[in-house]
Amino acid sequence: MMEFRDVYSILFDSGDTLVRPLGDEWLPGRIFRRIVAEAGVEADWTQLARGHEAGTLQLLANHLLTSEDEEIERYAAYCAALLDALGLGEAGLNPHEIAREMVRTIGIEAFPDARPALERFSDQNLTLGVISNGWPSLDRQLRAVHLRRYFDLLIVSAHVGSRKPETRIFEYALEELGMDAGNVLLVDDAPENIVAANALGMQGVVVARDGGPPTDLPWVRSLDEVEVR
Repeated sequence: MMEFRDVYSILFDSGDTLVRPLGDEWLPGRIFRRIVAEAGVEADWTQLARGHEAGTLQLLANHLLTSEDEEIERYAAYCAALLDALGLGEAGLNPHEIAREMVRTIGIEAFPDARPALERFSDQNLTLGVISNGWPSLDRQLRAVHLRRYFDLLIVSAHVGSRKPETRIFEYALEELGMDAGNVLLVDDAPENIVAANALGMQGVVVARDGGPPTDLPWVRSLDEVEVR
C-alpha cells in the first residue's frame, strides 16, 4: 500500500492507468488490422514501425482539436502514412473511412481495479479528474465504459494544445482545480509525467502494472494500492 497525505484531488491518466485497448495495441490497433485483412491485400508488416512513426508525426501536428470530426481528419493522415509505409497506398483502402471507424468505435475497456478504486475515492469526497494525452472522443469512450461519471473534470491534451509531460497542461489542470499543487495527486503509468508534476509541487505515483519501473519514484502495481488521507 502506498499512502499519500493532504490530498484533496486525484488526477488520473487514462490509457494504461484506468483503461487498456481492446486487442492489446493502441495504434494502429485491431480495427486497422481487421480492415487490412478483410481487404485481402498483402501488407509489408516489416515496415509497421516506420509507418507508425511517420503517421504519429501527422497525428500530433498542431495538437489542438475541438471536435471528433477534426480528430477523424487527423487520424486519416495517420492512416494514409501507415498505408504508404505498408505498401498499400494504391490498394484502394480509404484512410478517411478507416479513421472514422477507428474514432467512432469504442476501443477501450476499464481495468478491473479502476471502478472499485474510483468508488472508494468518490466516497472520500475527493475531487477526481482525468488528465490524458488524448483526443476529443475520450469523453465518449469513458462514458461507454461507465467511468466518466466519477470525474469532476476531464482534461484532454487535444483541447489544451499541450501534452504531458509539458508544464502547460499541468498548470492548466491546477488552474481548473483551483487548489494548491501539494494537495493534488497524479496517478500515471509514465514516470516522466510524475517527474513533471512533482516539479510543480504535485504529489505523484507511477502505476506499473507489469512490475516496478526503472525509477525511484513511488509506484504501485494496482490502483488498489493507492491510499490517500
